[in-house]
Amino acid sequence: MYSTNNDFEQKEREYEDQVSSRYNRDYHESPIMQWHSEEFVSFIKHHYKPGDRVLDLGCGPASLWVLLKEQLADPGDLVGVDLSPSMIDEARCLHPDGDFRVGSMFSIPVGSGEFDLVIVSSAFHHIPDSELPLVLKEISRVMDEHGTLIGREPTMTGRVGDRGGWIAGALMAMRHLAYRLTHTREYPEPD
Repeated sequence: MYSTNNDFEQKEREYEDQVSSRYNRDYHESPIMQWHSEEFVSFIKHHYKPGDRVLDLGCGPASLWVLLKEQLADPGDLVGVDLSPSMIDEARCLHPDGDFRVGSMFSIPVGSGEFDLVIVSSAFHHIPDSELPLVLKEISRVMDEHGTLIGREPTMTGRVGDRGGWIAGALMAMRHLAYRLTHTREYPEPD
């Protein structure tokens, strides 16, 4: 089992363990998120060559694996790594034949140069900016010298909801209504 020395990683692991059983339902089953994932995997497919060895870093409960398995023909390897043991347990339940490993982005549990394609889907924002160079160095270590890193992040500047006023309030009301109707909720994420 992986143990971390970083306080922020410990908090993140505890949070991810707490939400693991509901993560796919709350974050990936809505039609807009399904479309977003399909678009992302379509983008990945354009950079993928049959036989590429693929690492899904920060895989959570294998949220993208159905699409990855459908759209990436004949991967040399498909490995998922996540900080949370509970997320990995969920991934293994959903994909018993999958290769899932508990590990940190600071110490990825694979050998050097093992992957042609590294996918980081909505995980970099969990790393403090000051620590990103170390994470990128570790990702570089596990990639083939001609490897590709593909990522997406749910962050942006200038969001409508951050502007204040009546429209921000209306968006918040819609968001709360959606959570009530779907019996889901937002989880308080660590800083």
